Amino acid sequence: MELRKYGRILFRYWWIVLLFTVAGGALAYIQYKSTASNYQAAFEVNAGRNDPPPDQTNKGFQDYFNYYQFISSEYVLDDYVMIVKGSVFLNDAVEKLKSTKYPLSPEELKGNFDVERKHREITFTVHTDTEDKALVISKALADTIVQNAGKYIAHGDNTQFSANLIDFPTSAVFNSGRNLLVSSIRLIVGLILGVGLAFLLAYLDNRLRTPEDFKEALGLPIIGVIPAKSLLPFGQNNSNGGNYNPSSSEPEQISARR
Repeated sequence: MELRKYGRILFRYWWIVLLFTVAGGALAYIQYKSTASNYQAAFEVNAGRNDPPPDQTNKGFQDYFNYYQFISSEYVLDDYVMIVKGSVFLNDAVEKLKSTKYPLSPEELKGNFDVERKHREITFTVHTDTEDKALVISKALADTIVQNAGKYIAHGDNTQFSANLIDFPTSAVFNSGRNLLVSSIRLIVGLILGVGLAFLLAYLDNRLRTPEDFKEALGLPIIGVIPAKSLLPFGQNNSNGGNYNPSSSEPEQISARR
């Protein structure tokens, strides 16, 4: 049965599997402890094209414009998901952080938040090592997109485009699930690498170790095996290598040869 063969390989190279698993576990533990404090704050923003000024003299044009205003707002939401990860937006947010106790570079700020579109809103999720820092960064991001909504759209300004803050957090939530997931992946990767290396070494090893190996290599049935010297009962070993005793009930075993 193939599963038994795989089991023998893993048992033969158990120390390799254990070594890689322990190494992966050690890296996972170090990573988890170094970033165990993870606070998360989220807020939502609605962005789009502003309504045109009312025009009582041309009602048909007003309805036509309102329709395309709605359609263009859908595209604007998709654009903002990319805009807030760009250098222009990040630099503006960094300027607001300079007056706080958490000045960051654009690269550092980019790594502290995620953004995604949900329905017709943009959700910012800030994750940092302290609750206060998460709230400060959230405020800087929210102020930047609300105050400069039209700045980042081509041929636009704040009279044509706007962003409205829907919800803003009053506290950050402690969240260790993200770190636990990353740490678990490191442990699993270590186990997979150990098992993979064990099978690779078994594939490169051309020695015949078991009767099944001889049967598979020669294509002939195995009648018996000669027991290894260390397996013979006391008194049956001799210096001439005559390890076989016809009266012994011990099974025969063939010594492995390349």
